[in-house]
Amino acid sequence: MACSLVTARGYVLAAGLLFAMHVTSARTAAQEIHEAPATAPSTGRVAPQGEPGTPLHVSGVVVDAGGAPVAGASLYAFQTDHEGYYGVKPESDNRNPRLKVFLRSDERGAWAFDTVKPARTPAAGPRRTFIFR
Repeated sequence: MACSLVTARGYVLAAGLLFAMHVTSARTAAQEIHEAPATAPSTGRVAPQGEPGTPLHVSGVVVDAGGAPVAGASLYAFQTDHEGYYGVKPESDNRNPRLKVFLRSDERGAWAFDTVKPARTPAAGPRRTFIFR
């Protein structure tokens, strides 16, 4: 599976490369790949209402190698908060992130979520991770 486009407040990202490393790997940065429940929605929120930070809307379409939409693809997105922490400060454990969402692509392969712009982690750069199965 690949994601054709991700849009984020006027920015269009070629997301196929971003997601390619997560599609088949069993682990990413010590983060187990989690599968969304079969009944997971296609839209959701990573950051709850009222979470400090710059609002961000992210959406995309999951397609197969031939460009056909993939319905029911499992999506798991997690990220740092506006201060760069995965957990409640001073913890920053990406194995148990505070800001996360499980989604399934809809019949057109579409998915979307609202969040806040993540900040650079104390040890690295800005982090937002999407995992497709």
